Amino acid sequence: MIKFLNSPLGNVVAAVLFIGGIGGLVVLHTMDKGEADFTTPEEAYDYKPDVYKRDIPRFKMPGAVVTTNEEELTAENAESPEEPESPLSRPQQARLNEEKTKAKGGLPLNLFTGAVSDQEEVVSPDYAPFGRLIPCELIITVESSSMDTPIIGLVTEDVVHAGKVIIPAGAEVHGRASEGNTRDRISATGTWNFVWRTHEALNGTELTLQGIALDREYNFNTGLWGLQDGSAGLKGYLIKSDDWNEIKLFAATFLAAATQGFKQYDDFITDTGSAVQIAESSVGNAALDGTTAVLEKYAEQIQAAIERDGFYIRVPAGTQFYVYVTQTIDAAEGSRGNISNHDIWNSKTN
Repeated sequence: MIKFLNSPLGNVVAAVLFIGGIGGLVVLHTMDKGEADFTTPEEAYDYKPDVYKRDIPRFKMPGAVVTTNEEELTAENAESPEEPESPLSRPQQARLNEEKTKAKGGLPLNLFTGAVSDQEEVVSPDYAPFGRLIPCELIITVESSSMDTPIIGLVTEDVVHAGKVIIPAGAEVHGRASEGNTRDRISATGTWNFVWRTHEALNGTELTLQGIALDREYNFNTGLWGLQDGSAGLKGYLIKSDDWNEIKLFAATFLAAATQGFKQYDDFITDTGSAVQIAESSVGNAALDGTTAVLEKYAEQIQAAIERDGFYIRVPAGTQFYVYVTQTIDAAEGSRGNISNHDIWNSKTN
């Protein structure tokens, strides 16, 4: 028996018996106490939640007559046998409220005292929208050497919108050239003045517009447009004023540098032992310095002349171009002297 308990199997059997004995004691102890009683004999377990009653008013449909009193409803039905109005939808009720507000004549929102006048029309019936291309033709030659030269042309085609002629063909167009960086173009951006030259009552009318000059390449024989049609600027020819200016500039710069090679220098030894060349104070060196200064000044003058007048652009008369208008064209904004087009039209109608 002792050998069996000392063996591994005996140890396992002893451990199982020990644990089983402890578990049995725990079960017996629990059964002796009996089942727990959660209720007392004096009080019965009868729990009911508290209930609150709320009076919620009935939802009143828009436009419908809803009454909570049955007597009032009976009396109303006795007086008017007609059926109650059908409920209206929210959009219909909103329109109905808006019509009632307009009928009552609501107060206008105005920060200023006095009567409120109706808003006037922004543009007149004789107008053309933004971005019109007005075909024109130069009647004078323009050169970039003098930027004060005006640009004068004539409108070659009617500007028509909605079946009405806004700017007639033959009207004068006046602008001014501006500086540009394009090699063969003259830029023209800003204010353009159109002058009517017709046999009607608007003859002499002036209309000011903002626009940009664009190149126009149209072949009247073939009816085709060129590749650069609509490109910015007035296209012209590059003109060279003096073919000898570059040679003069080269010669003056070369001689100014060459004269410095004929000067005489003395070697001067510094305290550190290095040698430094110092020009001699002689008549020959003074003459060379004077010659160099004159040649350098002359070279600067030639360079300035080349930059100013060496190359310039010439746009001859008869060149086609567009005026791209960057605003709405309103013929009523034009005037002849101190009389506006609107007044001229009214006097003609009356």
